[in-house]
Amino acid sequence: ASQDPVGKTGLAALTAAMLRRGGAGALAADAFDERADFLAASLSASAGPTSTTLTLDCLSQQLDESLDLLFAMLTAPRFDESRLAVEKSSRREDLASFHARTYGPSHLVVAVAGDVDAASILAQLKGRLAAWKSTAAEPAWPPTFPQHAPPPGVYYVEKDIPQGKVEIGHRGVRWQRWDDPEMFALMVMNEILGGDFTSRITQRVRSDEGLAYSAGSDYDIGILWPGSFSVAFESKSATVALAAKISLEEIGRMQREPVSEQELRQARSSFVDSFPRRFETPFQIARTYATDEVLGRPHDYWRTYRERMPAVDAAAVRAA
Repeated sequence: ASQDPVGKTGLAALTAAMLRRGGAGALAADAFDERADFLAASLSASAGPTSTTLTLDCLSQQLDESLDLLFAMLTAPRFDESRLAVEKSSRREDLASFHARTYGPSHLVVAVAGDVDAASILAQLKGRLAAWKSTAAEPAWPPTFPQHAPPPGVYYVEKDIPQGKVEIGHRGVRWQRWDDPEMFALMVMNEILGGDFTSRITQRVRSDEGLAYSAGSDYDIGILWPGSFSVAFESKSATVALAAKISLEEIGRMQREPVSEQELRQARSSFVDSFPRRFETPFQIARTYATDEVLGRPHDYWRTYRERMPAVDAAAVRAA
């Protein structure tokens, strides 16, 4: 995560995990678990590269008391020592210090969906947040891009097993603009190359040659800094090299030859057809727009998303 101190990689993720597992407010860890179970409230916390997300799912009748637990996790975690003991490389002081330095109401985005009255829940949240006296400074946004430059090479671990797990790839690109046509071309390109069960790498490595149960590629287009491109598969030790050769052949063919109209139609349709799933439930809608607020992404991005796919042609895919 971008806020991890030097030499303490994983501290943000551990802090988020212990928000839920380590007790909070007046409740020790076991008592917190019991109270959450009694209320049938599902509470969780997780940290990503640039942000931490806390989630509460509960019955409307138990909303007030469930919010007590959520805000206790957010503002007053206890980081129980016994539950942290399995993490030998970290101490409670590290988590408490990280929480004090990075968690605060000034950079918080809240998404709510369900059987609630909008005015009432907004008033509740406003009151709870007003009572949170955090000392956390406003973090730099966007966060600083990690300066690590991955050196090219072949990295491997010798194991006496009959199977090899392989990833081939490199650093990718960053989403330059929300309306950048090249980004949509990259998405379509990867879908054809290795993004689904009918893609080229999957068909050749898995279906035609029977070298792997799963094989494909992923082009993670970064939003705040470059993502990564990778081809991944698992194969018998004796056929790892062949599967890698075939994968590289398909990458080369994608660079040299135009894709077919059928491949284009199928790839573009997969993005258009799956688009409504992002908005199937009220919570998905609220979460999507909350993410827009965090990233500074205009909501209109979603209104024009499907219109941009048909504009991706074979020349754009080859260029990407």
